[in-house]
Amino acid sequence: MGNVIPFPGKAVNTKLQMTNALWNKVDELEEKYQALDKIHQILNEVEQEVAELEKDYDATLEEYANNVGADNISVGLLQYSAKAIVEVLPEEGSITIRWGEGKPQTMILEDDYEN
Repeated sequence: MGNVIPFPGKAVNTKLQMTNALWNKVDELEEKYQALDKIHQILNEVEQEVAELEKDYDATLEEYANNVGADNISVGLLQYSAKAIVEVLPEEGSITIRWGEGKPQTMILEDDYEN
């Protein structure tokens, strides 16, 4: 009698199925990693744009403060300033914000905008 070649059993099929499943997951992961890379790139670009806008905003706000006085700046205008000073007083349950040496104002942001 000649050599008998055994028919592939369950172990071979399971290995093949697992290998295929792993390669499918590799493809999925690669797709998600590429999406994350794109999102990180966009986020970085937006953060740089925001940093530039904040510098411009603070320069304009500083000019405004010099014209109207630090005590006369609306809370709504201070909340976007990187240079505004925010003070949290947990014992009093309050949060205040001010510009430079201006008087601290309680941060209640309801309809604080004036046109």
